[in-house]
Amino acid sequence: MQEAALVGWHQRYSQLRRGSFAGEVQTLSLPGISITRERVNLAVAQEIASPLGCAVFVASLSNSAEWRVNAARRGTDVISLYRGGTEVTAVAPDHSDVLIVTVEAQQLGVAAEDIPPVRYCFGSAQTEATKQWLSSLLAIYGRNEAPPELDALLPGLVLDRLHAMLQHFLLSDDTALRPRAAYGLYRQALRLMEDQHREPLSVADMAQELGVPATSLREAFTETIGITPSAWLRQHRLHGARRDLNSANGSVSEIAMKWGFWHLGRFSAYYAERFGHTPSDALRARSRL
Repeated sequence: MQEAALVGWHQRYSQLRRGSFAGEVQTLSLPGISITRERVNLAVAQEIASPLGCAVFVASLSNSAEWRVNAARRGTDVISLYRGGTEVTAVAPDHSDVLIVTVEAQQLGVAAEDIPPVRYCFGSAQTEATKQWLSSLLAIYGRNEAPPELDALLPGLVLDRLHAMLQHFLLSDDTALRPRAAYGLYRQALRLMEDQHREPLSVADMAQELGVPATSLREAFTETIGITPSAWLRQHRLHGARRDLNSANGSVSEIAMKWGFWHLGRFSAYYAERFGHTPSDALRARSRL
């Protein structure tokens, strides 16, 4: 699955648009460094935590649309830096194309705690050149066109570029990406959903248990991921059912009821509308693996 493609990361995707999801991940692994290009065709909300002890640089390779990070809108010309282990909610637009570089902090000569949890800056000529160079490395190695003599030199060359980029972040006056109040409330709602073990909550239930007006909850969700809490709740249940179907954990009817879909016909229609295939198709595909 796409959300398991980055080794050592915790990721949970939620598809925000109807249709058949398609994604592609290319990775070049070097000692202590991972260079990844991730492409998806449909907008997704991603709950992400990168590996501990690392610095993570993220840059868009597409100019298609802006991103949202922790409820804040970010243009495609923004470069982000994350400390490993920091939890982030990112919303990728349709046809997103992103470069992700993960490097052990010690490789950069810094302690992990000295890396800002989340920071961003606008791309410069230097960062743009580094971004394009790294993506070209992925393309060259993907086509097996890299000359053998490059293998020994490459880790040092990449580290030099990443060290310069880190210093740019650490020495600049770029603004820290602080969580907004809307993002905080959104995270509380997520924790509430993860902690509850009974029949799926309604929006009214969530607002009551969080002690906020339903309008505040609606604003928190629309600012953070661009959809209402009621739409998110249905997606949450559909994605839970999809994961169970992909793991062949029960029949279609059992899984539908587990996730609060008591009418099997409606469940199949909702599922097909969201993912482009029926629950029965998902089970059959799984049985062929």
